Amino acid sequence: MEHVKVRGIILREIDYREADRIIDILTAECGLVTATARGARRQKSPLLPSTQVLGFCDFELFRNTRTGMFTVDFASRVADFRRIRENIERLVCAAHLAELMGDAARDDHSESSDLYRLMAVSLAALDREDRDPLLVVRAFEIRLMCMLGFMPILDACAVCGGELPPDGSRFGFSVCGVVCSAAACQARAGERLFATDGALACMRYLRDAPLDRLFSFRLDRRDFDSLSQISERFVSEQMEKRYGRLDMLATLQPKESVSAE
Repeated sequence: MEHVKVRGIILREIDYREADRIIDILTAECGLVTATARGARRQKSPLLPSTQVLGFCDFELFRNTRTGMFTVDFASRVADFRRIRENIERLVCAAHLAELMGDAARDDHSESSDLYRLMAVSLAALDREDRDPLLVVRAFEIRLMCMLGFMPILDACAVCGGELPPDGSRFGFSVCGVVCSAAACQARAGERLFATDGALACMRYLRDAPLDRLFSFRLDRRDFDSLSQISERFVSEQMEKRYGRLDMLATLQPKESVSAE
């Protein structure tokens, strides 16, 4: 048996057998680790509070060198994200982030340390009352796609390389970027969505910003709606999966403006 100490974020939990729990842990050092927490669902188990989804913990794991399977020996919470757990909108958004990151980390497209840092700063942002949860989600999505190698073309026409019109462009999903107003470029781009200048500027910021400044921006409602529509569709196209957890938030009243600051 090999003893491993890691700090990680639980992205998924599955009940197993009578009282066990299987958890997926996103770590900086080991990527996505699946481990069994034996007896974790028993009321008196010390693992009960620290093996739940979105748990941010220090773990001591045993790795079976023959099978490669991990078992949780000890877990201690680093943060509990109380505001996320107490607010349905933030909790739904966090569950969406966990599902998307679980798929991304499982496919192993990027450095695990980068994915871990993105997840950590995004959950910390969701846990702040002054951060708009849906805007945190869209910022997370755009940055994650860039990390996975799905970098959208935002600075020039994705087809001809020419300049973009000054009054908004169209984002073409088949060319993974914005296109100019030329008919030939529009035709090559396939299905398109309108991108406001503000939404494009925001996407460029999310592509380039340091992670510790990722959520330091503000959008008006029109720009946010444009960013949101593009981001949702872009993620679905690149991951080849529709993520539907956010659908339950559709009845919430929209804000006049949204801020991640």
